[in-house]
Amino acid sequence: MNSVQSTMHLLCYFLAALATVAGSVITDRPTSVINGDAAEIQDYPFYVFLEITALDGIYIKTNKCGGTIIRSNVVLTATHCVSNALDVTAYTGVDHRNQLNRAEKYFSERIKVHPLYKSANDHSYDVALIKLDREIKMSEKVKIATLGQRIPGFREDVVIIGFGEAVCLNYTPETLCRNPSSNELRSAVVHVWFEWPGTIKVIGDGNQNACQGDSGGPMIYNGNVVGVSHTSGHSCSDFSLYSSIPYNREWVDSTLNELLAN
Repeated sequence: MNSVQSTMHLLCYFLAALATVAGSVITDRPTSVINGDAAEIQDYPFYVFLEITALDGIYIKTNKCGGTIIRSNVVLTATHCVSNALDVTAYTGVDHRNQLNRAEKYFSERIKVHPLYKSANDHSYDVALIKLDREIKMSEKVKIATLGQRIPGFREDVVIIGFGEAVCLNYTPETLCRNPSSNELRSAVVHVWFEWPGTIKVIGDGNQNACQGDSGGPMIYNGNVVGVSHTSGHSCSDFSLYSSIPYNREWVDSTLNELLAN
């Protein structure tokens, strides 16, 4: 890489980081896919709905995030979803929240967060693994995901999924999206805008986007999971940032082996 390429690479990284700090809010409230379409769990059988009981100062609160089944008893999610977790409940085979009462549910046994994730701006390392208390029952609606080895290129299509009915058609800097999440799983096709070490930035043609609470959910490229939802820009009205799985693959594999050995 020559000096001009290096300078441009650093400039892109700086501008993206600046946009993240200035225009986005990282929260573990429920997130929803903005302007997405209703999705069926059979199309994304590795998706897991997570309820997290966590400490917030002196208070205990319940957060909701997404996750991905990567082994028969291990789920991949975001560190910011579970860093203060007391307990996590994972629901499988669900594409509507009215199914939660009759869905198979599993409880966290161990949680491992990426050691380099230190703050909300560490979007390159926002990955975590949850070992569940028992083996997941597999079916047509519940399957193990394949993790991708290759990072998608510029303008390539990827799919993002999560729970929510947020709609934001008329965003302006003065009018932010503030919409309730819905009860159904939703998906959207978005495009990779650029990638820098550990982070994939995506943008949708029709204002499709992730939002608060899709956190931890997967980005899918050619049928493989390549990212974990970290945050979105301009209060869910612009871009989304995902932590790259290929970039973090060494940590994922070594931590997975550790969890499965104990």
